[in-house]
Amino acid sequence: MYHIGRSGDSHPGGDPTGLVPEKLVKQLCSNRVNYYFAQISTTTIHMTNLFAEEYTHSQNAVFKVLDRGATASTFIPMVVDSVRDSMRRSAFFASGKTASSSGWDAGKGDPRTIFHSVL
Repeated sequence: MYHIGRSGDSHPGGDPTGLVPEKLVKQLCSNRVNYYFAQISTTTIHMTNLFAEEYTHSQNAVFKVLDRGATASTFIPMVVDSVRDSMRRSAFFASGKTASSSGWDAGKGDPRTIFHSVL
């Protein structure tokens, strides 16, 4: 269970279709998906900690959390960074280069960058 508190988790035993979030996050990492998360509630802290742990093992992807209570002065740069990273990686891979042959740095973005916000 990721959401703790009043979130009203309707599936405390896990996803009824059998999806396992940890496996999905590992797949995101292996696909070099950068994940940006805007945390606007304390109910997702446990989840983001688990996701961040999975991402610490990745050499090709980054996971960034914008803490709740962030102001426009911190939120806007994170959005801009996520878009810039995506554009950089898009241009990089469109050039025909591969991450393995060039020592690609995960912090430089990916066309599969995700920006996620939970209400």
